[in-house]
Amino acid sequence: MAESTSPSTSKTAFVLASIAGLSVSGLFYAWFYPAKQGWEYFDFKYLMVWCGGLLALGGFVPAGMLWAAWRRRDWSATGWSTGLAVGLGGLLGALAEPSLPHSLLWVGFPSTLLLLSLPIPLPPHKILRSIAAFGLLAVAMLLGGFGRPALHGKKAFSVDQRPPLPAAAPSADASEHPDVLLISVDTLRADTILESGVPTPNLDALRSHALVAPYAHAATPSTLPSHVSMMLGVSPFKHGTYTNLGLMPTSGFPTLAETFHQAGYRTVGTAANGLLHAYTGFDRGFEVLYNVAPNHARSGSVKKVAGSARRLVWYGLVFSEVQAMGFSRFLASRRFPLEDGTVVEENAIYTDQIRQLALAYLDDLYAAPTPYFYFLHFMAPHAPYGASAEFRGQLTAGRQLPLAYADFASGSTLFTNRVGQDLHDGKPEAQIGLDYLHDLYREEVMMVDAALGEVFARIQKSGRPTVILFTSDHGEHFGENGAMTHGSTVYAPVLRVPFVLALPDGHAGSFADIPRLVDIPLTLLRAAGFPVQHFGEGRNLLDPALQPSPFAGVHEDKFAVIDGGWKLLLKWDASQGSASSLEAFALYQVKEDVAEAENLLNDSRYASQQARLLDLAQAQLATASQRHLRSFDAVELANLNQLGYVFDEEGNALPE
Repeated sequence: MAESTSPSTSKTAFVLASIAGLSVSGLFYAWFYPAKQGWEYFDFKYLMVWCGGLLALGGFVPAGMLWAAWRRRDWSATGWSTGLAVGLGGLLGALAEPSLPHSLLWVGFPSTLLLLSLPIPLPPHKILRSIAAFGLLAVAMLLGGFGRPALHGKKAFSVDQRPPLPAAAPSADASEHPDVLLISVDTLRADTILESGVPTPNLDALRSHALVAPYAHAATPSTLPSHVSMMLGVSPFKHGTYTNLGLMPTSGFPTLAETFHQAGYRTVGTAANGLLHAYTGFDRGFEVLYNVAPNHARSGSVKKVAGSARRLVWYGLVFSEVQAMGFSRFLASRRFPLEDGTVVEENAIYTDQIRQLALAYLDDLYAAPTPYFYFLHFMAPHAPYGASAEFRGQLTAGRQLPLAYADFASGSTLFTNRVGQDLHDGKPEAQIGLDYLHDLYREEVMMVDAALGEVFARIQKSGRPTVILFTSDHGEHFGENGAMTHGSTVYAPVLRVPFVLALPDGHAGSFADIPRLVDIPLTLLRAAGFPVQHFGEGRNLLDPALQPSPFAGVHEDKFAVIDGGWKLLLKWDASQGSASSLEAFALYQVKEDVAEAENLLNDSRYASQQARLLDLAQAQLATASQRHLRSFDAVELANLNQLGYVFDEEGNALPE
């Protein structure tokens, strides 16, 4: 029966009932919120979904009122249904997000309309008013900071709490062999440490008494598969890890750490990228592998929960990404003390923690004469870009950015994505943004160089002979070939990484051929004095008779073959392995065209070069393993997406 009250009173009852419905459904929305289910950050999640739902009610209330008038339904009952529908519909859209971009629009919106039309029982009016009042009071208290808890940030770091070295020393006698330090600086382009405008005095000193290549070929444009190749000495075609959703094979290939350990070495690794972790199998052969970064699949910081709102909360459908992030940050500030509103970049924290760990573990290792193999990984200069206070602003201070970028946090992933979109759209301000981001990146390189300076000083103080190899897993795009960041192309900026090998005798020079990351295991074993003849597909870069070798850089849906100064780019499908078809889409004469700007694919004068490289590509394809994927969930996908690695629920790369 329709209410007998006046239209104004009816509409008031409708609004109060809708707020009550939202307050109840918001509890389910917050509890099952995909980015962090359960009680952790429940108050913050509830605040986000309630505020987002209130905004959505502005659009759905008129539809509910029209429905009530047309169907002659009770106004309160329709308002109750509308509030419940907005919360539950938003939750359905959020849960569908990993497999369906813009799922709030394509799932949440129709689900809300459907739920709105269902006859949902109405509580007594007194209870309804109480629920509405409770919901409004709870949100007011949350916004007012009542009961604001301490920030559940990353676990407090203490170098004294690091995992100890096992008491039992390796059984084999390696006392006559040198220590070996393998340094991998994530996302470092080869040209960065050669630029005169980027002061890296410690790396300069290392290069002065080392073998140096102009660049080395990275196995892939992504972190995990390149590091797997670095440890196994085989390309992704052989080990089957083509993306960051893969894992280190558990058998079939010995790892460099296993080999050194069996030879009598202590084996230690410290890393700052969550992918280099036991859950990806990267700990094989290490006595200790300590990772200071949160596990990508299970991290749940306030920052990541806030960032997820632009995909999982109703206001993310209405606001721009910048507005959504700003509003989420405001809501977070009502629940957590966020350092007076400033942003502390993770990479600066991780760099300092890795420095501390390296110095502490080196002290532990130097307490005994047994030589060590140490894998030392730095996350910087990976995006989001932000150096420590000592280096922040050294290249960017006083820089004026266009108004279009004024609301972005400096170096943030959102800023980077916006500049990339502007680059794609041909907007003139994109170049200013690119230059600024590139200098933020360079400041992080300076920060890492300073940390390495302390590590090198500790090694020199030990007086022990040490082999040091400095390299990276992949590079970074800053507008070259129309691209940003990494993980989706096989152009030179992401496949060319630094390569410096310092031997105990201090011999300086160069290599007979361009190194590859797969050459690292055999080269380090030979540099350490072991007469190993073969290790995977790798070569001994110390061999004076080293012969040039073709190279294939692999991504999940494309790869590049380089040989004789020519480079062919092809499309393929890693999920099909060796059964995949090949489609060439670019040909470059890289000896002359370093920027890979002139595509010669359709130039008949170079048909023979193209045919030769295509034959090499077919030979590589014939060796391709099926794609190896570990178990992953919606949270890991969301976190990887925030770092710029974009996949669907089956591990397939999505177009950016």
